[in-house]
Amino acid sequence: MVEEQEVESVRRLLALLEKTFKTSRAYGPTHHLPQQFMQQLYETLAAHLAVRGTLSLLVQRFEFYYRGEMVYQKAAQNENLAFKLYGAGIRELSFSHGLSQETLSSFLETLGAAYEMTTSDDDVITRLWEKNLSAVSIVTAEEIVKNEEAVRALIPQDSGTLNTPISRLSAITEAEAARQADERRAGRPATDASNDSRDSSVQDISKTETAQQAKEAATGGEVEGAVYSPLDLPAFDVSPEELEQLALQIKAESHQDTPTYLLDMLKVIVASEKSADVLFELRGLFREIFESLIDEGNWKQLNSVVDKLREVHRRGDLAEEQKKAVSDMLDSLHGPKQMDAMASRLNADPHVATEDLLVFFLHLPPNAVPSLCKLLGNLKFDEHRLTLCDVLAALAKDKPEPLIKGLTDSRWSYVRNLLVVIGKLRNPSLAQAVQPLAAHPDAGVRREALKTLSMLGGTGMGNPIVGVLIDPDEEIRLSALSLLKTGKYTTPFSAWTPVVTHQEFLNRPLSELRTTFEVMTRLVGAECVPYCHHLLTQRLWTNRKTKQSLGALAAEALGQIGTPEAISALEAGKKRFNRVIRHASVTALATLKRRDL
Repeated sequence: MVEEQEVESVRRLLALLEKTFKTSRAYGPTHHLPQQFMQQLYETLAAHLAVRGTLSLLVQRFEFYYRGEMVYQKAAQNENLAFKLYGAGIRELSFSHGLSQETLSSFLETLGAAYEMTTSDDDVITRLWEKNLSAVSIVTAEEIVKNEEAVRALIPQDSGTLNTPISRLSAITEAEAARQADERRAGRPATDASNDSRDSSVQDISKTETAQQAKEAATGGEVEGAVYSPLDLPAFDVSPEELEQLALQIKAESHQDTPTYLLDMLKVIVASEKSADVLFELRGLFREIFESLIDEGNWKQLNSVVDKLREVHRRGDLAEEQKKAVSDMLDSLHGPKQMDAMASRLNADPHVATEDLLVFFLHLPPNAVPSLCKLLGNLKFDEHRLTLCDVLAALAKDKPEPLIKGLTDSRWSYVRNLLVVIGKLRNPSLAQAVQPLAAHPDAGVRREALKTLSMLGGTGMGNPIVGVLIDPDEEIRLSALSLLKTGKYTTPFSAWTPVVTHQEFLNRPLSELRTTFEVMTRLVGAECVPYCHHLLTQRLWTNRKTKQSLGALAAEALGQIGTPEAISALEAGKKRFNRVIRHASVTALATLKRRDL
């Protein structure tokens, strides 16, 4: 038996494989999201192969099996990896240790390549063979059929009876029925004919068939006067269980999904329609279709419709009016009604799968950013918001204006989400718009604003950041100091005055006070000499311990500045009666002399 942990590992691996495949097809392999998924897929698969050596998957119509356990199943054909491989004639897929990321990427690229109208699904196999991918191997249906052992397994009996036409078997059936009727009339239980009788009948038929086959071979395969029935085919033993499974498969394949059928018809109409007037009339219908699919949360079907519209829009034979009609259909995806319906659907269920939803969002053009920002503000659940943040980071890269506009919104959670997106853009020019939020009333916004500023790497005046140093939250103050410590901002001493004169400044931890003096000295230089001079010479009647600590820090700062004014202040501190301040001043002067030497 396979360990459950191993089976679950393979299931998660295949789910990641499917997500990578879908995202790559939707947004192209060069986009950062498919690349991120590809890196994660490769690392996960490489780790599995390093332990197991090989990952071999049995390919069925809609499933993958791993060592007898089903590890992947999708009933729908659309974007089903198992169905795609099965339809191409692949019955087993294996990945071996030593697989490279380039090979894995080439495999998915080959599997997702668009087909020409004149090519068949076997082109997948041909392309895989042409690429000669190392550490990736396949077994095809054709190879299985050509294998002698497989053929013997598929033909369990070699009797001529199996090749006998139905018309010839009818006589035996009628004779057997008549014999059983005679037995019942005679009062005997109806039984099968004796083995000798059956064997004799079979032998006679076999001899006849053998003679007929020999005659066909001698005459080039044609026998004069011979009449063949479509049922003159080899027969196989089929168990009741197999018959039941066949009946279920037939029922499933013959089931007609009416909405899907109608959507397929509409896609065909759009793909073949030449009249711009008809396409314009279809705009309203497609808007209603989009709303209906969004209300149902049917992202997979929605993506399928959008794929077809995008394919039509890329056609080279369309006139400008026709392209305009198709563009209007695509633009309606991010219309107000559609976005409101999207918010209602997502807010109704926190467990809505975000995989197909991510593909849908990535279909949208950059001009959908304002609508997506509005949707972001209306979402309730973190998982949905984070998914949308990733999309906005991709779509708003060149047009961040709607993000900046939203920073003034009164909904603080929405502002925090926008700051997350802006941080992902890594655009230093946006730092100026983020700086004022360092003084936002909400602590979460202030914290996220400082984090965003550190990611943007902005420069310029840092006055708003210095103002954060009076924040009651120690974590926020330390984040601001770390940001100022980079030296990318300039500030006058006037920006520091409210900080160092604040009533709570004396109560800060000594480590924080030391860092504050170091950063202030580096940014304002000689401008802070008068303040430091004051700390060395002030009276110590109250808060003696804190004031002498500040005096010692001021002496260190003056020693770093080293101007004549700073030396004069240290000489004054050297004459103080307080031992801590006097010792700090003497040490700073000695350091200055050694540095001058």
